[in-house]
Amino acid sequence: MNKKEMIAEDLKKRGRNSQDYEMRGYGYDENINFGEIIESTNDNGLHVGIVDNELEIIYYKIDKHVWEQGNFGESNDEIRLEDDKHKRAYEQMTAMGLKVNSGFKFGADYRVYSENEEHAPWIVIVCNNEMKWLEMARAIRVSHAVKKNLVFWVNDAWITVKWIRL
Repeated sequence: MNKKEMIAEDLKKRGRNSQDYEMRGYGYDENINFGEIIESTNDNGLHVGIVDNELEIIYYKIDKHVWEQGNFGESNDEIRLEDDKHKRAYEQMTAMGLKVNSGFKFGADYRVYSENEEHAPWIVIVCNNEMKWLEMARAIRVSHAVKKNLVFWVNDAWITVKWIRL
């Protein structure tokens, strides 16, 4: 049985109709094709089912992320920018008036604040095109545990990925 059939069967067992979701299926050890993911994400988002090594399926919802414009405070200009991608993501966020600090303690590249909040509601990971779904799952678990919204920056696109219960 292929992944698409496994997901359709799993959704049926859960009382769901696979026709109700824009769904893609992947193996946990597959590389993420961010170009395909971003292109496939519409206004209703994209649902993905990840099949693990025990053939269990974990579901995520991917949405395009739009930052609010604002003037939310001073960013930390002492942040070391590893490469051009990190620099572009950082510059895009600060140009929108977002307050950006290091996200290292949350396993991310940046933590991002809005307004005058004491705690950052977002953590940002700058991606290259070499991430597996297993690595994505780890980042999502950490963000969920620390009550942060996880945002990925990939080639000038912003996406959020959240675990969902179907």
